[in-house]
Amino acid sequence: MDMRVLEQLMTELAERGFSVVEGLLPEALLSALSERLDELREGEALRPALIGRGQERQRQRQIRGDSIHWLPPPPRHDLHISPSAPLSALPLKAQRMSLSAAPPLGAQLSAAERQLYQEIDALVTELNRAFFMGVKRYEFHYACYEAGAGYERHSDRFKGSDERVISLVFYLNPGWLPGDGGELKLYLPEELDGGTLDPLTGERSLLVAPLWGYTVCFESARFEHEVLAAHTERRSVTGWLRR
Repeated sequence: MDMRVLEQLMTELAERGFSVVEGLLPEALLSALSERLDELREGEALRPALIGRGQERQRQRQIRGDSIHWLPPPPRHDLHISPSAPLSALPLKAQRMSLSAAPPLGAQLSAAERQLYQEIDALVTELNRAFFMGVKRYEFHYACYEAGAGYERHSDRFKGSDERVISLVFYLNPGWLPGDGGELKLYLPEELDGGTLDPLTGERSLLVAPLWGYTVCFESARFEHEVLAAHTERRSVTGWLRR
C-alpha cells in the first residue's frame, strides 16, 4: 500500500467524510484481481445482484443491474499493531508483520484475494487507530455492470443497522474514457461545499469516473449515492468495513 496515498485518504476522510485517491493498491495487485474477475466471468460464477435483506431480497434490474461474486470471507482475527509506532511510520512489510494476531488466510482465497485482504487489514488498523471506528470485520465482492446497467440512488447503511461503517470501491477499468458512463454519483451532505449544484433540488453531488487504480472511500451512513448507467463494461471490487 502506498503510504503517501493512504495519508491523503485519511486526511480527506477526516475533513469531509469521503476520499477519492489514485494508486492506493499496487498495480500488480490490481492486474491480478482483474484477471481473477475474468476467470469468474468465464466460469459463469457471477450472479445478478439482489436488493433488500433476508427473505425480502429480490432481483430488480431496473434498480440495480450489476452481477457480482462474493469473495470468500477472511478468517476471523483481531487487528493488532505494536503501540511503539503509528502504522503510517512502518514500511509495508512491517505493517503486515504487525498484524500478529491474524492466523493464516483461508485456503479458498486466490493469491490476489489474500493480498487484497492484507492491504485491507492495514487500512482497517489505521482507521481504527485514527478514528476509533471499531471495525472488526469486512465483506467484499466483485461487481460487473454490463452496458446499460446502473444502480439507483441508495444508502449502504441498512435501516435499523449501524454495522456498515465505511464503503470502499476499487476500480478495475483500464482505458476508461469520457463518455463511457458508469460514474459513481455521491450526494453531498448539506454541510459540505463543492461538487455540482442541482438548481431544481438544491442538492450538491460529485461524479467519480471509475478509472483504473482509483479507490473511493466514504462513510456508509452519510453519503447516498448511485451508479450511472455504463455504456461499456464497468468492473470493481466493492465492499464494506463493519462493526
